[in-house]
Amino acid sequence: MKKILIAISFALILSMVGCQSPDASSGSSMSDEIQSQIDEISSQLEQNRNELEEANSRIQELEDGASAKEETGSSSSSGSTPGTASSSESSTPPIGSPENPDTPDMTDPDSKVTSVISLDSNGQKNLTQSGSFMASDNQVLTLVIKSNIAGGNVDLFLFDPANKEQKITIGGSDDTKTVQLSKGTWAYNCTGFFTSGNVTITGTVQ
Repeated sequence: MKKILIAISFALILSMVGCQSPDASSGSSMSDEIQSQIDEISSQLEQNRNELEEANSRIQELEDGASAKEETGSSSSSGSTPGTASSSESSTPPIGSPENPDTPDMTDPDSKVTSVISLDSNGQKNLTQSGSFMASDNQVLTLVIKSNIAGGNVDLFLFDPANKEQKITIGGSDDTKTVQLSKGTWAYNCTGFFTSGNVTITGTVQ
């Protein structure tokens, strides 16, 4: 009887061990699967982080490039100002200045009559020209106008050293104008359009 009980107990132990073994192997399999998923998620997060860093780096490069272009455009636009004289005009010193030795210095009280303006439409239907000259106090600019133009007029703008403007409108007849001058640089700008005729303007300082 005792041997029978021992045999039964041994059978029960084997049965229990057999029942627990599948549970243990199942738990180990589930643990391995979960760990595998964790590793896969970690790898994906690392990949996403690298992609995000690359995108941020690319955005920074684009922003730096845009800033460089804006600075270049700003420096280029500051190099030219609308309304300034052409290079050929700005490079020519005013008539009568020390930089232009071909004419007498108008600051000299002993200077005689000097031609400072000479404009001619030369058969064209327009007259557009500008320039400048030096003058002394109490000198007089004499403008001799010869014109037979029709279908328009010519405007001569004079600017004194303080940049104050005087406008003389020229039609289709001859005329003579005088302007009292002050010391400094005087500038002029002549613009006009017409359909026929010719016009000449001569200015002398005395």
